[in-house]
Amino acid sequence: MEKQAFKVFRFLSFLILGFIVIYCGLSFVIFGKFVLEQPRVTNEINISTNQLYSGLKDFDRKENTITSNSTDPWITLTLEKALSIKEIYIEVSKLSTNISKAQIYYANNDEEFSAEKYYNIDLIEGSNRVEISDSSKIKSLRLDLTDTKGVSVSISGVKIIPQTGALILWTLFIVTSIIYGWIVYRAFYPRSVGPKKNNITNHQIFKDILLYQDTSGLKLLGISFSITLLYYLPYITNTLYSIDDYYLNQLYNINIQTLGYNFNSTGRYMESVLAEIFYKINIQPLTKPLGPLLFIASMSLLGVHFTRILKINSFKIALGFVLLFTTNPFLAEIFHYSIIPAYSAFAVLALCIGVVLGEAYTRDRKIYLAILSILAYVISLTIYQIFFPVVFLIFLYKLIVPDFMSATKLNQTERYSKRLVPVIIYISSFIVYTVILKVSFYIWPPTLEYSGNNISEILSNIMNIEYWHKIYGNIQIYIMKDNPFNSGIINWILWIFSFGSLVLFIIKKGAAIEIPAKKIGHVFIAFMLITILGLFVCLGFSMLRPVEISSRSLTAFGIYQSILLLITLNLLASINTKPFIKKSLISLMVLLILFGNMGRIGRTSMDQYRLNTLEKSLVTRIVSRLEINPEFSPNAKLVIVGSPAIGNIAQTTWGDYNVPAIQQFSKVFLFNEITGYNFTMPNAEEIEKANTYLESMESWPSTQSIKSIDGIFIIKLP
Repeated sequence: MEKQAFKVFRFLSFLILGFIVIYCGLSFVIFGKFVLEQPRVTNEINISTNQLYSGLKDFDRKENTITSNSTDPWITLTLEKALSIKEIYIEVSKLSTNISKAQIYYANNDEEFSAEKYYNIDLIEGSNRVEISDSSKIKSLRLDLTDTKGVSVSISGVKIIPQTGALILWTLFIVTSIIYGWIVYRAFYPRSVGPKKNNITNHQIFKDILLYQDTSGLKLLGISFSITLLYYLPYITNTLYSIDDYYLNQLYNINIQTLGYNFNSTGRYMESVLAEIFYKINIQPLTKPLGPLLFIASMSLLGVHFTRILKINSFKIALGFVLLFTTNPFLAEIFHYSIIPAYSAFAVLALCIGVVLGEAYTRDRKIYLAILSILAYVISLTIYQIFFPVVFLIFLYKLIVPDFMSATKLNQTERYSKRLVPVIIYISSFIVYTVILKVSFYIWPPTLEYSGNNISEILSNIMNIEYWHKIYGNIQIYIMKDNPFNSGIINWILWIFSFGSLVLFIIKKGAAIEIPAKKIGHVFIAFMLITILGLFVCLGFSMLRPVEISSRSLTAFGIYQSILLLITLNLLASINTKPFIKKSLISLMVLLILFGNMGRIGRTSMDQYRLNTLEKSLVTRIVSRLEINPEFSPNAKLVIVGSPAIGNIAQTTWGDYNVPAIQQFSKVFLFNEITGYNFTMPNAEEIEKANTYLESMESWPSTQSIKSIDGIFIIKLP
């Protein structure tokens, strides 16, 4: 007993000392010294004008404009807590001089400002960036905006960008500690050597994920990847822009510092880690062709594993199943955004690992397999949530489709482990993710409003009739009717074909009394549940926000079609349909869907190209008009009002897809991307002032459609 206690003591000692060494080592590698700091996911602290102006000294204030009344005026700012600051951005307007010599003083903790701790800056109109090289924690700032009496300026805000070293440190520390802890545990408590029934080694799981030694699976992966690549080739070979791309291309360096607020607000913490990794290895922004290729490969890999889970032994049936999943036209909206495919690839890969590990746990009840499966699911959710519902349809099929007509042959003793356990793991991972969100949002409140994470909202809406009207309306609009990504007629043909097979099954089996009425009822209920409940699953996370649904939320729609055809195939086989007729009918249905998918994917990419070309032409003509104005400046502020005339391209706009950037938040970034200028956005006060001139102006392309007021260009579109 004493030896065992001493062994536990040594194990814990090694563990704790190792954790301390790891933390100190990583701290010195990242910071060059020992630090103990809470990580931050949000990338900025915004100081409002009112907060800022509360610390005025030797400034006269008139509304938002301040004027120096001495040669040494300043603004003091005390932060809520000391922070390691990377950058400070000062937004300046109405500066009465071209350049103002300014200094930014900083103080650590409660010390006084000193002549040794400051940065010089030439204050100009627009955004002014101050890079802080001192890695120590800063508690107070003093902005000496000018050394001249009578200089007036308006500060619309100050943005403070904290260092992200703490987040990187803690992420690496947690990952390294898990690996170290596992190694130490195995060193003190090695596995028993004796053989075990159904024992699965770690190497075998890794091989299963990569389809190693699965010749048929690798062949299926290669063919499905190649065919899917042809479908999305127009998106890969053309330079296309979404409304987000104009902003992201101007931002360019996508990392925690620049987009951390977005990652945190949407609950995509691992996406922020990926963004930081891509940034560190200098491949940001990660776009074409690598991003789309990785995404297509991961989708194909997940599709192949689905066929293995469902035990689809026929290569042709498996290929059709995978292709219906990967060529789902709703996925085309993911390709519509240049950087999303890269992150989506890792979300799907993590989902794939979660599925494989969950299935492995049903064969070999090692608790770490279940834990790793949950971890993989959670990682997928914290990269991009929209793919998570895809797996539920596979589990739903396994749970409710009767054994005698299922592609997955399960006996009664295997039912619990083979069907229910992976579902429990899957649901548990979602609960873990929800808890992480709640805790994270409590510690780091999101800076953006995003209803896609409000999971409790769906519970409060269950009894709300209006909510279900919206959900049904979305099913009608996105699945039952035509839209840029969907063919209502093809879907109705699929439903009629499948339901017709069900009717034939009931008539033939029921009339001949070949199987009990209970089994026929089971088949009918299973079919209707898959058909109807599957439609709601297809909506995915948009069930949380039915008013803000986007096409890319329907990632599960291809699996929905595949499973319906799989059930139909089993129904036809159950009524002894001739193999040639059965195969011909299913093949024609698959080819019809794939034919329609290719047509719509190609058309949506062409529509996006047409819109980009039209906007480029329009912006070029507008800027050529601006350039002949004597008050033109490459840094001018633009107020753009109205919507451009885009002809029949307007019919292709669908939710977030193919929306003209010139009427969205990225309108100024659109101008900068096309012209190479550095136009800026006006503040609310300047926009309000510009609106007073609109009535006296005519719409584009009239010569009176552009007006210059105090260095601000007002552009009135139709």
